[in-house]
Amino acid sequence: MKKAPVPSNEISRLNELYSYDILDSPPEQDFDDLVQLARTVTGVPTALISLVDRDRQWFKAKRGIEVTELPRDSSFCGHAICEDDVMLIPDASQDERFADNPLVTGGIGLRFYAGVPLKGMKGNHLGTICVVDYKPNELSASQIEALKILARQVVSLFELRKKNQQLIAINRILAEKQAEIVEAKKQTALAIMAGGLAHEINNPLAVIVSRLSILSRKLQRCEPDTAELVMPEVESMLNASQRISAIVRDMLDFDDAYRNEAPQFIKLSEVMRRVKHLTAERFNEHGTKMIWPEFEDFTFFAMRNQVVKLIVELLLNAFDAVHSSSQAWIKLEIEQEPGCFRLMVTDSGFGIKASVRDHMMEPFFTTKEPGRGSGLGLAVASQYAQANGGSLIYDETSEHTRFVISLPISEASTRIKAS
Repeated sequence: MKKAPVPSNEISRLNELYSYDILDSPPEQDFDDLVQLARTVTGVPTALISLVDRDRQWFKAKRGIEVTELPRDSSFCGHAICEDDVMLIPDASQDERFADNPLVTGGIGLRFYAGVPLKGMKGNHLGTICVVDYKPNELSASQIEALKILARQVVSLFELRKKNQQLIAINRILAEKQAEIVEAKKQTALAIMAGGLAHEINNPLAVIVSRLSILSRKLQRCEPDTAELVMPEVESMLNASQRISAIVRDMLDFDDAYRNEAPQFIKLSEVMRRVKHLTAERFNEHGTKMIWPEFEDFTFFAMRNQVVKLIVELLLNAFDAVHSSSQAWIKLEIEQEPGCFRLMVTDSGFGIKASVRDHMMEPFFTTKEPGRGSGLGLAVASQYAQANGGSLIYDETSEHTRFVISLPISEASTRIKAS
């Protein structure tokens, strides 16, 4: 048996074939109709659209045969794709190339074959549209011409199918981008509204806090009976005002996340020094163990205040979650990778429930008691990470509660020491 030869342009041919993403695809009526038409026009029992893969021929459409593929070495179509025109085999048993072919000598008993190459848009022969008979046969000139027309229609369907798939992919991407834009607009509108409300509340609130503080100091100089009667109410109002002040600060930070400062080259050591200054007192005051990282300094391009606030927000979020436990600890780690670095904030908690994880970075979502938080902390942190070209994710694989910040590095830097 003479094996099907390998065309000189085999790599280009296979690349074009694979570009259609059609191998092993389910049956499609348009292709089935073309092989049925080929069988009707030629009057033979079997017609196929055959695509010649690396080691097999696979049938996109078939009539008169049950198998879906055959080895390429013994295939007639493997020979046909090396021809410039239709390949006609009136009687395969009398053709020295195919006389001992298993498709001829075996149970199939193939005798007649006519195949027209499917010429792709780049000029490669991808396969054939072919007709098969189990007795010697001939085709007229008009039947051969009809097969050639059908071959061109097959390739046109390939192209149409490819464009449809591309349009589907583009529409999917557009839908995703549109959803992102809508969400971004919602977040921006929410941030602007939050900022506006915060500014409106901030001034009168500052007056209230100031007046209450003055009233508290005056009561301390009053008669004990009077002070004992009024002071709890004043302190209660003062505490409530201070909680409102904290919420206002969060709202202003949320608004600030959409009003970016100018990015600049900053040193990680400067960022970490500022973060430690803003958080260390709170951790020490409540006895929460803070594990700071060791690292070699490097420079990156970002908005300094936003990066500081991002790390501080995660540390304070961890503090709020664990500070009341007897073995509270928070660990900050830094890992450097090509083109980026990661900051991991891990606390002694044992993870976050799935029902909370799904919503915890949404603005105003909180599981804390009323008055204990605004629900903006993680939303602000996430926006800061994105505004600086990075990301903030929750690490579901960690034994303890862990958030991971990834930020890009814009210039070469030294390797991080092991913590």
